[in-house]
Amino acid sequence: MSIRISEAGIVELVLPLRASERAGNAFIKIRHEWISRALDTQKQRNAMQKPVICEDKASIPCFGDMLKLSIVCEPGRSRASVILRGFTLSVYVATFADAQKALSKWYRREAMAYCTGQVQEYADVLNVTVSAVRAIGMKSQWGSCNSIKKSLTFNWKLALAPEEVARYVIAHEVAHLVQANHSKAFWDVVKKLDPDYMAHRTWLKVYGGGLYIQ
Repeated sequence: MSIRISEAGIVELVLPLRASERAGNAFIKIRHEWISRALDTQKQRNAMQKPVICEDKASIPCFGDMLKLSIVCEPGRSRASVILRGFTLSVYVATFADAQKALSKWYRREAMAYCTGQVQEYADVLNVTVSAVRAIGMKSQWGSCNSIKKSLTFNWKLALAPEEVARYVIAHEVAHLVQANHSKAFWDVVKKLDPDYMAHRTWLKVYGGGLYIQ
């Protein structure tokens, strides 16, 4: 059994297939104090790092750049469209209710393009081969590495973080292609790619809970 707490403070209980609902409820009671502390910590982090608000004229981040969001509602529009002109991001949707989904898809595309380019830069430095890069929604991870298939996966919400923090996560996963562990040798590889990785790692632990779209 495990308990997960989302960026928005939603508590999720994960049960094995054979576990009963009664056993799950008992587990929650046992972990009640831990859940309360975790929720308090999440609230504090979210207060420090505000989530992205999907509303017209809002300022939103993208790998360190601040963009002005423009939501244009066009009734009858069959497909949403997102266009970046300078530092203005225009989202064209049929209804305002469609804006958040369209914005999330745009962020995924941006994260995919950014992570792919940065992965290649770090891979060249370490002289390693990467077979595939993905940017997807991840509940409890910022990135992962399959050292056997040479494939890397990143959480698209890294696009909401400062660029140097996103670069740290990418460096972390590329380094796993050299050291598939968290030994001193591994961290030495990370440091080669990101000399200030400790500060960026700390930032993610403290503020990462606020990286989501609301």
